[in-house]
Amino acid sequence: MDISKFQNLTLENNCFDIFDYISDIIFFLKSKDGVFMKVNDAFLKAFGYTSKTDVIGKTDHQLFSKELAEMYKYSDRQLLGGELEIYQKEETIYSQDDSVNKYLTTKFPIRDGNGEINAIVGITRNILNLRESCQSTPVLQRALDFIDENYMEDIKITTLSNMSNMSDSTFLRTFKKDFNLTPKRYIISRRLKKVAEYLDQTNKSFCEISILCGFSDQSHMTREFRKVTGVTPTSYLRRSKLEPEKVC
Repeated sequence: MDISKFQNLTLENNCFDIFDYISDIIFFLKSKDGVFMKVNDAFLKAFGYTSKTDVIGKTDHQLFSKELAEMYKYSDRQLLGGELEIYQKEETIYSQDDSVNKYLTTKFPIRDGNGEINAIVGITRNILNLRESCQSTPVLQRALDFIDENYMEDIKITTLSNMSNMSDSTFLRTFKKDFNLTPKRYIISRRLKKVAEYLDQTNKSFCEISILCGFSDQSHMTREFRKVTGVTPTSYLRRSKLEPEKVC
């Protein structure tokens, strides 16, 4: 989603309410003083808040840990200092249940009629849902479809670049520009998304899931799952209130 269209909108504009209808993208609007003015329901869900009144009017330091607040304020200062945008920056987000997720964040400054920055608008999307929330270059569509159908296989970069009629180097550069991830990490993200689906919807063992999703073994799957979500598959099941005894 391209949010550059919102750069010059006034703060009174209600078009930002549209983000309440987008469940897989976290949205926020902050004043130049760092006070949250608008957030969407996905923001509340990600950080464990029940109402927008818990967030609106507060700052990063009132809502997040000191370390996270300082990280968010640093990137805000870059924009307020004149940087045009922060595009798909990889960030770690810690929710109130202590789970950890990798997100890609894009921010733009909002200017008033005199060209002065008076707010910051941003969106952030979970890496596991990249294809659903990113607008990829059309020439990558065939390669992305191939990954979706064959994520469990050992997919070679040359196979994907040939499908896109590119050299390997051009394909890698184009892919990373669109997703801010290498194809290898993107493939792993698709595998992990399928792991989460299996955990949510089936009673398959961890060993079986790891094989079905293309991991070398259960330990490999667990390491990658924890790296992105911050929890092990077993902990994920407990939080989903499902039967956790699904080990080999």
